Amino acid sequence: MRIIEPERQEQQESNNESSYTPPTLEEIIAKNEDLSNLSLQGQGITGENIITVANAIRDNKTFKTLDLVCNSIGGEGMKILINALENNTTLTTLKLSNAGVDAEAAQHLANFLRNNMTITKLQLFNNEIGVKGAKHLADALRTNMTLTSIDLGLTKIGDEGAQHLADALRHNIGLTELYIQSNEIGDDGIQYLADALRYNMTLTTLGIFCNQFGEKGARYLADLLCYNETFKKIELRDNKIGSEGARHLANALRKNTTLTTLQLDTNEIEDDGIQYLADALKNNMTLTTLSIGGNKLGDKGIEYIFNALQNNTILTSLSLSGNETKSSIAQNLADALSKNKTLTTLELGCNNIGDTGAQYMADALKKNATLTKLDLTYNGIHDEGARYLANALQKNTVKFFRCSLFSTSSSFLYTGTEKP
Repeated sequence: MRIIEPERQEQQESNNESSYTPPTLEEIIAKNEDLSNLSLQGQGITGENIITVANAIRDNKTFKTLDLVCNSIGGEGMKILINALENNTTLTTLKLSNAGVDAEAAQHLANFLRNNMTITKLQLFNNEIGVKGAKHLADALRTNMTLTSIDLGLTKIGDEGAQHLADALRHNIGLTELYIQSNEIGDDGIQYLADALRYNMTLTTLGIFCNQFGEKGARYLADLLCYNETFKKIELRDNKIGSEGARHLANALRKNTTLTTLQLDTNEIEDDGIQYLADALKNNMTLTTLSIGGNKLGDKGIEYIFNALQNNTILTSLSLSGNETKSSIAQNLADALSKNKTLTTLELGCNNIGDTGAQYMADALKKNATLTKLDLTYNGIHDEGARYLANALQKNTVKFFRCSLFSTSSSFLYTGTEKP
């Protein structure tokens, strides 16, 4: 046995680290050539060395996913890649988020998509595509019927880009998921989309969160929901629809019979807006997931939701995170949970129920037999409240429980975990 002195051991380890040579692009590809997913995230791929990737995928029969996230492909690089993809018959998912895709690269990609019969999922999040690039892609969507999901979030398309996509969606019958979040789309852009999608029979998911539309945009979407019979999920969190926008959507929920998921977090909705939504929940028979966290809900607003829960038998997931709920409101929620027989997921993170509220929740958990996921992170719960919850969870159906606890014996924060 060779004994290495500590100083020499440290020096040897340091030398080993300094002599480490990362694998080349060719070596990474060779190691993964028999897998279905070729992941080349952050490998410094540019228009100059992408030929190595192109040669690898040109005749490959196993790759189904090509991941080029966090590279710098550019227009010329995309041209080389597309030339190889035209011969590939197995690739179905192309991930190009934050990959240096500009308007020129988008044009090359669009030309390829016009006739492609294999790619079903395309991710282009966080690229400098712009309005011109959006138009190229929209033109391709008029004829492409294979692509089912596209993510164009954070690509600077704005209202004008949204209009180009809307025009394409009047003709497209293949796309089922469209994500255009974080694109500074206002009321006008939403109107273009809503008008085009009114009679669309294929799109089921629309992600338009983190944009800039308000009450008018919400009204356009509400009108859409009154006619469209295919939408199942709409994500419009982090906009500015307010209580009036919530009223429009609530009216639509009374008529719509297909929507199952609605995300309205951080939309400046106050108690009166929540009342409209709560009243709609009493009669709606399809919505299973509602997220209204981060709004301006007071005691009344929360109470409206609780009252609706006592009558609603469809909703299975509810998020009220970030609404500064107090312990007194937790008592009303506990009463609702004692009677509700359908809710399986409840998110109450970033509120202020404290130990008293935790006790109310613990009492409710002893009676509720349907809840399986409960989030109470950042609620000012200390050791006393933790004990109430721990005792209740011993015999409860909750399988996943999250809770941040402020220990009174030591002033650090620690996080609860999954129930065994």
